[in-house]
Amino acid sequence: MTPLRRGYENIVWALCLAVLSSMAWTCVAEEARQPTVELTAEERAWLAANPEILIGTARTWTPYVQTTSSGEAVGIEPDILARIKALTGANIRLVLGEWSEMVRQAEQGELYGLALSAKHPERADTFLFSKSPFRLSRYVYARDGASVTRMEDLSGQRVGYLDGNLAELKTLQRWPEIVPVSFSSNQAIATALLKGEVDAAISSISLLLTIREDLFPGLGIAFSVPGSEVELRYSIRKEYPELLSIIDKALAAIGAREIDAILDQWGGLPMSHMPRLDLSDEERDWLAGHPRILLGISDQFQPDIILGPDGSRAGLVVDYFDLINRQLGGRLKLHVEHDWSAITEQAMRGELDGLASSAPNPTWDRYFLYTRPFYHGYFHIYVRRDAEPVQRLDALAGKRVGYLSGMKFVEHLIASVPGVTTSGFETNEDLAKALLEGRVDALIGAIDLEWWRKQNSIIGFKISGFIESSRHPVLMSIRKDWPLLVSILNKALENIPLWERERIRQTWLGTTASGRDDRLQLSAQERNYLDTRVFRRATARGWPPLNFIGNDGRVVGIGEDYWSLVKHKLGIKEDTLAPVDFAEVLQSMRQGEVDIFASTTRASTREAYALFTNSCERYPIAIAMRRDSGFITDAATLQGQVVAVGKDYSAYHLLKARYPDIEFLTVRDTRAAIDAVAAGEAFAAVDILPVLQYLIAERDDHEVLLSGVTDLMFKLQRVAGHFGDPVLEPSARPSNQATQTRRGAITGNRGAPALDLGLDG
Repeated sequence: MTPLRRGYENIVWALCLAVLSSMAWTCVAEEARQPTVELTAEERAWLAANPEILIGTARTWTPYVQTTSSGEAVGIEPDILARIKALTGANIRLVLGEWSEMVRQAEQGELYGLALSAKHPERADTFLFSKSPFRLSRYVYARDGASVTRMEDLSGQRVGYLDGNLAELKTLQRWPEIVPVSFSSNQAIATALLKGEVDAAISSISLLLTIREDLFPGLGIAFSVPGSEVELRYSIRKEYPELLSIIDKALAAIGAREIDAILDQWGGLPMSHMPRLDLSDEERDWLAGHPRILLGISDQFQPDIILGPDGSRAGLVVDYFDLINRQLGGRLKLHVEHDWSAITEQAMRGELDGLASSAPNPTWDRYFLYTRPFYHGYFHIYVRRDAEPVQRLDALAGKRVGYLSGMKFVEHLIASVPGVTTSGFETNEDLAKALLEGRVDALIGAIDLEWWRKQNSIIGFKISGFIESSRHPVLMSIRKDWPLLVSILNKALENIPLWERERIRQTWLGTTASGRDDRLQLSAQERNYLDTRVFRRATARGWPPLNFIGNDGRVVGIGEDYWSLVKHKLGIKEDTLAPVDFAEVLQSMRQGEVDIFASTTRASTREAYALFTNSCERYPIAIAMRRDSGFITDAATLQGQVVAVGKDYSAYHLLKARYPDIEFLTVRDTRAAIDAVAAGEAFAAVDILPVLQYLIAERDDHEVLLSGVTDLMFKLQRVAGHFGDPVLEPSARPSNQATQTRRGAITGNRGAPALDLGLDG
């Protein structure tokens, strides 16, 4: 993983904290009205006899405790101790040092006790343990590209941990083949991991924050350690029972909501938004015996799961799993593949423990039990935009119908329709290609197909009919011999507060309006960099619906709308240059006359003068030909033919690299390429799919049609001049982190389905 992406993630982390803080301090203000804790005479006398109470903890354990440049201790623990002092008058002062040394001093009686410690039997002879204000889980960290997905993969490997952290050491000792290696600080662990002195590391979220704050490149979380959740407490020496009682009273008075507010403020991943699960003894025993529960899902099920370019996961089911895992200690895992049919077969054979996002049907009734639903959905009928509408299920009689393979609900739905020829396809892209190329007459799809269609700006087909009888719950299907897990999952789902469920629904299934200032929170250095510069931004024309000249002569479109979002979030000052052809944009960048171009893609010929962000979306290269030329299913057919393409467009670079025998006719833009096909000067025209669709529909003469979609993918990226300044890094972040809802709103305003952004290049 590059330093650029690590820096980007650091800013994303800051953005999340900024958003959460606006909620957090509301809770703090409400709790601030609590009365002072009532102490007994003995407790007040003890405090009077102990005017300074020294509690030890690690010097740097972000976000729990860290020191500022002035030496002040800040973080979750100092904030909680400040509240304890305000409520009780106890003058508790943190003593900071290496954790192993703090443990030694507390055991020797040089300190009253320890903060941020776990309840270990090995320490019970020396310490009393307070109530737990919060919990944390442990994660395994590794270098990018390491094949580490479970603890068994670490057999014989060296794994770093924080010296003196008994919880981490005991966790590693559960796997005797692992070689534990202790280090004095998170920085030392990250350095050793980066240099290859250890193969992996175990830590809480603290190490991730160290990696992000210190910009350690190429390191990240590999997986969550099963059964690693630990309740953090105060360990107080046994001769001070009065202090233990005072702390417990204060923690009870502070309450879970204020603790969560403090955790939110510092990014400590609060665990107590939800009450603890009320499980039976039988359910607890079952859960203890099943540290890993694997449920399958297809990556075609957007917005239930959305895979980022870097492999990150987001989506409705991902959000629900996060909230459930906070209650189940991280046991739920997602097994993600393309082919839903293959996933369901694995689940029915018992190779998976169930399905993460599914709909009940008679076939699955024989294999699975069902949880309560995440939400309810419907199926729709899709046809090509130029086809006769099909509005009812029975109107599919005698037609060829495509659907996503493994959709048992759809198979049962259309079983009663006579004469239907069904075809299952592995991906939504395959479905779309089959319909656009005329291999099927209609599709049946749910929200996942519609989501994919909008995200890829596919305007060649549309929703034609609504299947009223298709209402179905979207839920988890669990193997039939695990009824206790269904009961546990239902309790965990019911435990999720209404506001959390509504937040997830609005994020992934609806739209919301927000009047708050959502600018990214940048470091002082980054903020100064942006505040002291005016960037020259190039604009290009002739690529609708993404970038084109509007009625007022300005460049408009999805790309410009998206750039407005980026500019607002970063507070960028720019000098917008007059729109020109794309080839002129590249020429200006080569000559150092342009600082930023909002959207393009990487090509080897551009790397000498440009820097590129990670890709944020992908679109297939498509083919347009005359109506009488038929359809193309393989781009290799274009070899030896004259193919029109915009000058220096990415479609040219991608096709030229794969099929060098294509004879390219370079023209001004894609509109000119289509004109060349219509005039008989070229056999075909190529560009990304949404642009060809838009321009063909604009002609409305039926001479040129979309004739095929290739397997070559155009990756959308942003670009900055290769002048060494870090402008590219912060400008990459807002658009990569924009919610799917916001993306849909941007593209919807332009009369096109949702899309990230892009201008060819």
